[in-house]
Amino acid sequence: MENPPQDRQRWIEARAAQWAGVTPRPDQTMRDVFGEMDDWIFELGAWKFLLDPVSRRWLYLDFAHDQYVDTGYSAGEVLFELAEVAFTPPPRPRVEAQPPQPAPAVCSGCGAALQPGWRFCGRCRTPIAPQPAPAAPRTCAHCGAAALPDARFCGNCGQAL
Repeated sequence: MENPPQDRQRWIEARAAQWAGVTPRPDQTMRDVFGEMDDWIFELGAWKFLLDPVSRRWLYLDFAHDQYVDTGYSAGEVLFELAEVAFTPPPRPRVEAQPPQPAPAVCSGCGAALQPGWRFCGRCRTPIAPQPAPAAPRTCAHCGAAALPDARFCGNCGQAL
């Protein structure tokens, strides 16, 4: 008889505790230090869970995007089990969009730093051309994360912009 998935989860967490504080050197790979990735995975029904041995965070396989995503739990904080309803991944945190910081303005004549609103350089009196107002940053309608101007998909949640 096969061991229940919770036994495998506990075994992986105990193994991670033995490796606490260990990180690969620049000349090593994760595999060199921690072994095969499959040693850190357990399956629960159709779900696959991976314990990152460095951060000691549980990840689940997002089948739609073929990538592991943080469950929101660290080792020892939760015991995964199947209930009558399917496992529901926790919602990704909403990331507040931070407007990009404009580069400091400098005088084209002497290179001195300019203050917003100045019409002339304070060092050499070169006229300063009015600066257009910066465009509002693009944000993802799904999660609110800031998006690059040429991005087609959100870098935080993967949704189309």
